[in-house]
Amino acid sequence: MNTRLFYSAAVVMGLIALVFGLVGRDRSVQASQYKAKGIATAYENHTRYTPDLQAFRLAHDGRLLSTVAAVFTGLGLCSMVAALLRREKGWYLILSGLLVSDVMALMLL
Repeated sequence: MNTRLFYSAAVVMGLIALVFGLVGRDRSVQASQYKAKGIATAYENHTRYTPDLQAFRLAHDGRLLSTVAAVFTGLGLCSMVAALLRREKGWYLILSGLLVSDVMALMLL
């Protein structure tokens, strides 16, 4: 059995959370760009703004991916605490930095 099971799980979950958080942020930015383009077009044509379905889908995907990233960050934190309690060897400063960067990526939304 791997003696660093929980530490390794925390690192993997932290990396997955970072990827999901960044992709979710990208989708949210794309959604706001689509919405801004639609509002600008409506203003130029002196018409009423109708919500863009693509912007709605991208915003929903961004929120969903950010929620998944938050769940993986929480699981990574729980795994890190379990590894600390089991006194597993590892570089916890790097792992803590990874989990903090996950939280900061979620706060960018």
